[in-house]
Amino acid sequence: MDISYIVGILHLVFFGWMLYRNIKANNWINLSNFTLLIWVVASISSIVFVYSDIRDYHNIGIIPAIFWCLLFYITMKPMLQFSYDPDCGLLMNHSLLRMLCIVFCIASIFPFIELLIQFIPALLSGGGPSGGDLAEAMADLHDDRQEGEQIEVVHFSILSLVCFKLINYSILLPSFVFFASMSELNTLFPNSRTRKYIIAGFIMLFLSLCMNSFLNAQRSMIARNLMTWIGAFVLFYSYYYDTIKKILIRSISIVGMCAVLGLAFITIARFTVAQDRATAVHDRTIAGWVSLYLGEGLLNYNEYVWNMNCPTEGDVTMLYYKKLFGYDRIIDDYHRRNFWTGRTGIPQHIFYTHIGAFVEDFTPIGALLILGIFSFCASNILRQPRGVPISWSKLYFLLILFYIIANGYCYYAFGGLNKGFRLFRELLICLFLALSVNNSRYSNQNYL
Repeated sequence: MDISYIVGILHLVFFGWMLYRNIKANNWINLSNFTLLIWVVASISSIVFVYSDIRDYHNIGIIPAIFWCLLFYITMKPMLQFSYDPDCGLLMNHSLLRMLCIVFCIASIFPFIELLIQFIPALLSGGGPSGGDLAEAMADLHDDRQEGEQIEVVHFSILSLVCFKLINYSILLPSFVFFASMSELNTLFPNSRTRKYIIAGFIMLFLSLCMNSFLNAQRSMIARNLMTWIGAFVLFYSYYYDTIKKILIRSISIVGMCAVLGLAFITIARFTVAQDRATAVHDRTIAGWVSLYLGEGLLNYNEYVWNMNCPTEGDVTMLYYKKLFGYDRIIDDYHRRNFWTGRTGIPQHIFYTHIGAFVEDFTPIGALLILGIFSFCASNILRQPRGVPISWSKLYFLLILFYIIANGYCYYAFGGLNKGFRLFRELLICLFLALSVNNSRYSNQNYL
């Protein structure tokens, strides 16, 4: 059997074992189980990817795979250890939560209308932003961005632009606010009509994010938004009434169906255009094409990162912070890729997983040290005394960890220059939430 298949099966067994043990130790529906389930799918996709023969692997080994599993377990350990009793309640600032709900819902109205006006004609006509075939336009847009070009496709009025920047300021906060508010919906909004407006407003918000990503051919953003929404739902699941659970499942189904259709359209569009343009993907299956994004990271790390010429000196995971302190050798992410491709001897435009990003930057031993320190600090932050209400800031921090690890099948979600500031922003929001609960009351209801 090809060593690539053995490595793929090894990863599948590893994630399956972790998921089985965690299910036995906890309830079925929790954030760590959902995270591990994503990785089970990714490992299955890696096996499909090997079978698709899209990329040839010659240097894959068992030792790099085992070391990767060790690093993954270290980074996952804070989530696995985290536990809390829903009976003890949530420590949240209700006034702040109510205000954020109202602000997000009002701010979503104008971008939703303008995006819908641009989305429907583009979809029905089959034309791209500047005419022509929509599939061709999306493929061209993706290729241009890969080459470092900044292209504006969606056009907002000034008011809608301000509103969209507000709802898109944080990757995690809108989802967190919505699902946190659902755990206290009757308390926050006693009027039944207001509750319906709040739910409708957040559906518009999430559909706006999906439409914007679709029009910009950003498939990864659609997938990340969908995973974040489901992850936030799972995070607060234990605090919901059965009626609230049904409402939320219907809401997730509406947005999820739209997101999946958008993902499918962009995926098929790129696959079709790639087949027409080159023989490199001729006669390849759509399953192999999908597995390229879900499963290649595990294999690419093993093939390339483990055998690279030199580390990238923090330019993959810490570039924004290096620039912040005056290190200006790298201009942007496109320049970073070109700069390090020749020096490392490996491609810089493919996925290596979030673990691979740290190994790339700091060597295997350096990554082990850094991720070990990170895991120790995260475990201490998430430590929860028994019988004490849990602060919503801890749940937000847990959602940050989920976002990093769940998107890790591709890359480190807060890496590079453009995304580096987002982690700093999310941590500031987490700190603000922690400071906001000093004088607030908390929920002590059991919503199971």
